[in-house]
Amino acid sequence: MNNINYAGDTHADFQITMELYETDRHTLQEFIKNQEKSREFSEKYLILYNFATDCTYSDHIQPELIRYLLPFYLKSMEQAVLSKNYDYLKKIAIEIYFEFNDAMFFNQKNFKYAVGEKNYQYIMEYYILQTLRKMELQNCHMLEWISLFNTTAALDNNNIHLLFQEIFKSSIKIKYSFFQYLSVLLFKESDNLFAVNESNPFWSGKIWNFDEGCVTHHMFWKNEIIKYVDKEINKERINGAVALNN
Repeated sequence: MNNINYAGDTHADFQITMELYETDRHTLQEFIKNQEKSREFSEKYLILYNFATDCTYSDHIQPELIRYLLPFYLKSMEQAVLSKNYDYLKKIAIEIYFEFNDAMFFNQKNFKYAVGEKNYQYIMEYYILQTLRKMELQNCHMLEWISLFNTTAALDNNNIHLLFQEIFKSSIKIKYSFFQYLSVLLFKESDNLFAVNESNPFWSGKIWNFDEGCVTHHMFWKNEIIKYVDKEINKERINGAVALNN
């Protein structure tokens, strides 16, 4: 996948007109006023958690506001999934990232309208890119990347097509990660000789984890995604994956 460049289409010269229930308006205004996109992730990003919660339930997400904040959300996402140290800042990043996922999944129609089709597709490409990076970095530890894979697939029906497409033209490490995933679908846990580096049992449910926040209803794959995976995970695909790992 090509490198993605996001220029944005909104400047900070706008008023916050959106109804906010969880977000402190003054704190958000201060964040927008003082924060620069080039700055490192910090504790100040916490306000984005509250705003993501508002976006999850709002019938009207202010377009220029969410578009301006997108780079900060994507920086939070990258910090959450790729940072090696589990410290206080990573914990904040994870909370923001999870809540942002809820907003995109559970309020997709309003969210997509607010950010615009072009920006939404950029976000999806960014998630796919980070999924591939995580699969490569953690190629021997499936449980470290599987929830990101599941989440990326769930956010848009076309993402699973793009993920499969990119995986099968990517590095050997990524292909090996994916083969581990296929092996869990194929073999009983007691018979699986490929997913051997996991500290926890995976078949009991962890392979179906998602990166989600506190919404009552859990994230899931829509029927179109399940049908596509069922179609693609066939004997020819599996034999090809086996050949790559011999």
